[in-house]
Amino acid sequence: MDILSGLEKIKYCSAYQKDNKTISELDFSGSAADMERCLPVYESTSGWKDDLRQMRKWSELPSAVLDYIKIIEDYCRVPVTQVSVGSERNAVIKR
Repeated sequence: MDILSGLEKIKYCSAYQKDNKTISELDFSGSAADMERCLPVYESTSGWKDDLRQMRKWSELPSAVLDYIKIIEDYCRVPVTQVSVGSERNAVIKR
């Protein structure tokens, strides 16, 4: 997450447009030509300016970080149980 610090907005792909239809999941069994017709639909969420590198508790994370984590959890349908907040080995926050 530390690498995203300083971004005003974080853009993410939430769906795809194919043949004027919105699809939420790609079917990778199609042909390459089929996949080329899929265009990403982007949304954005607020970024954060906080320096996360010294944080070691989930409760210390800014609300914008927690909002972004929630987006990932909702899209992937799995809970995020830890996040990296720096390059050091111990720069991990576990939920």
